[in-house]
Parts: sequence; structure tokens; C-alpha cells
Amino acid sequence: MRSTSSLRVDGGPSDPSQIMNTLTECYAPEDFDEASSLLICNFPPGCNPFTARNYITWWGPVIRIERAPSVSQEANFVVVFAAPEFAQKVLDCGPIVYDDGKTMLYSRRVDDRVTVWKKLSDYWTGPQESTSIGQLTGDGVNYQECAGAGR
Repeated sequence: MRSTSSLRVDGGPSDPSQIMNTLTECYAPEDFDEASSLLICNFPPGCNPFTARNYITWWGPVIRIERAPSVSQEANFVVVFAAPEFAQKVLDCGPIVYDDGKTMLYSRRVDDRVTVWKKLSDYWTGPQESTSIGQLTGDGVNYQECAGAGR
């Protein structure tokens, strides 16, 4: 975990909305889709994965949830939804009010996992944005993302 914002004396960011930016190197669990995975921050202290899962399933089916590092006493989780559309729905909501009615939850996409193949590809061709094949063909089919498709 790397810190990238101003911190309080106890080590936590002075603004809870900055927790998600303070936490870096938060990845989707191994062998799970990054597009379906989010880092959701600022659950109340003591919140466990079961409770967080129960709350987050209001936005879509959760297939995996793991604790993420904490910068203060808050609970943070990496949540993997059944499909990227559910993760996007959470992002589109912006900050979410938790069950207690006062705690704001903040979310962002997980960090891209850097692989040897990605490092080599970027070295040879430069960084490339991923493009959906379905978007290129216009057939409306939801294909997996392919780095540099159509270039």
C-alpha cells in the first residue's frame, strides 16, 4: 500500500473520500475479472466481509469479496461482481450511504495487474488502450476486451 494524500495524525486521510486514492496496488483476486471488480472503501470499523457482501448485493450479485488494507480504522473491501455491468452501476451511483445512514462508501475500479506480457507489449509498442471487439464490429455482442484490437 502506498500513500498518496495528506494524512491525519493517526495515519488516515483527512477526507474519507480520499481513502480509495490513498490505497494503491489493490488488485482483483487472482483469476477474477478486473472489469467486474471494485475497491469499495470506508465501511464502518469492525464491518466484516459477510456484512459488506449483504449490503453490496443490493447493486448486483457478488461472487467474491476480500478485505483490502485499511489506512485508519475503516474497513475496505475488493468486491467482485458477477458481471462488469453491476460494478459500473455502483460507480455510476457515486458515493453510497451505508446502512447506518451516516457513513459514506466510496468506490473505484481495482488497479490493473501488471503482467510480464503487458510489460513486454508496452515496451515494444507503447501503452495501448483496450478496445472491445464488439464495439469495433458493431454487432452488439459483448466480447472480452482485447488490448489494441483494431489497430
